[in-house]
Amino acid sequence: MKISACCLCGVPIDQGMAVFAIIEMFFVTMHIKHLVEVGSEFDFIMANEMRHLVNPEVYKKMCLHGLLLVIDILKGVFCLCLFPQIICAFILYFVGYRKKNVSICIIWVVISAFTFVVSLALVISTLCEIPRKGTPNEPDFWLMQQKICGRHTTYGFSVAMYELYLIFGIWVVVEYTKSLKSGTQAPPLLTSTVAPVPPPQEIVAPPPPDPTENPEETV
Repeated sequence: MKISACCLCGVPIDQGMAVFAIIEMFFVTMHIKHLVEVGSEFDFIMANEMRHLVNPEVYKKMCLHGLLLVIDILKGVFCLCLFPQIICAFILYFVGYRKKNVSICIIWVVISAFTFVVSLALVISTLCEIPRKGTPNEPDFWLMQQKICGRHTTYGFSVAMYELYLIFGIWVVVEYTKSLKSGTQAPPLLTSTVAPVPPPQEIVAPPPPDPTENPEETV
């Protein structure tokens, strides 16, 4: 039994595609907030380095698997993914859906799949690189170093988790693209197998004959 992407909502794939494309345009506006936050975080780190407040070597020693550089690279790649994701969300609705352009739908799927992979890698690496919370002698020192270095593990995790909804969107767009290629139309919401009953017709009796219309009749 084939499961459709919109089977839970009970709507055809073309209507599901329209709903998702509209929601996607709203979701991508949150990416602007993510870009500002990531940029502010890196600016915060550089400012502290110029003031010689950062002790990255000490902080790296407290990390579990040495993935700080990997996390920073993934954050940078993630920011680069957000720019085309924002633009393609609007193109997906106005060109891919409204004009039924298969190429635009495929481009959106490729970009979203790459963003999904980067988001998943950022989530996994962030969960694997949670620093120790301190030592019995100086429990607050390591927390302060974590704050000064700007490595907010919960932030990277939450932003990347936000993007994991794309796996469902890719499913919807792929099914919509297949329907466009096959040329099949989406079935209606409710199908009836019973033929419609025609309304009853009113039987009107013919009017009585008018004697004035027959001049040959004699009295």
